[in-house]
Amino acid sequence: MRKKHFGFIEMIGSFVLLILDPDRRNNKKYLDKKYNSINRIIGIITLLLLSAITLYILNKL
Repeated sequence: MRKKHFGFIEMIGSFVLLILDPDRRNNKKYLDKKYNSINRIIGIITLLLLSAITLYILNKL
């Protein structure tokens, strides 16, 4: 099932891709529908990394 709306995970992915993109002048290109799947993948990876880092830090306390 394909989502037809731009969700929270896609927003995180587009933000990360925008930070990593060396050509930041076209800042709306990652909001296009053709980037939704890569935005979703990058968003999930980012959330997993942030949660793993948080759990690691909390475990060390």
